[in-house]
Amino acid sequence: MLLREALKRTARAGIAYVVIRSRQHLAALTPMGDMLVLNTLRYGYELRPAAEFEVPKGGVKSADIHQREMSMALKLMEEMTEDWDPEKYRDTYRDDILARVKEKIEAGETEEISEPTEETVPRRSAEVIDLVSLLKSSIERKHKGGGESVERQPKQRFRRRAVIKPDRTRSRPLATRWSERRKRA
Repeated sequence: MLLREALKRTARAGIAYVVIRSRQHLAALTPMGDMLVLNTLRYGYELRPAAEFEVPKGGVKSADIHQREMSMALKLMEEMTEDWDPEKYRDTYRDDILARVKEKIEAGETEEISEPTEETVPRRSAEVIDLVSLLKSSIERKHKGGGESVERQPKQRFRRRAVIKPDRTRSRPLATRWSERRKRA
């Protein structure tokens, strides 16, 4: 509940890794009403620029679609439209797999699976962070003076130090100017 309310107040989303069916996914955790919603995202390498796709350009006129064809398509869509009923749809792939497993069991084409031996490496559990205790300790450190974290890690240093001159141009965003300076250094 604390995370949900904090995300609401800051209008932010949490980014997380989640394993679904033995595959790790990137996900966004967002508040929606009284719930936290987990939406899976794509990794950068899974995305393709729109310029790579060859799609027809223009609209109805450039595609040589006549008004009569469009009205027929709209009428067909209207006739096929119905209320959403999630019970109407099934995971047919899962049903097919389960049917195949059942067939193998009935035909005796199965092998006995033994219990894992002690030599197997135990699974590592996820690190659970207690937000309330972190908030309390942060507030206590701030009130004791300084507000410095006891467990602060030393900053990483670059191999080459660059002299950064003040940039008087405001036409580019600060992040762009900073990345350009680092490239020049």
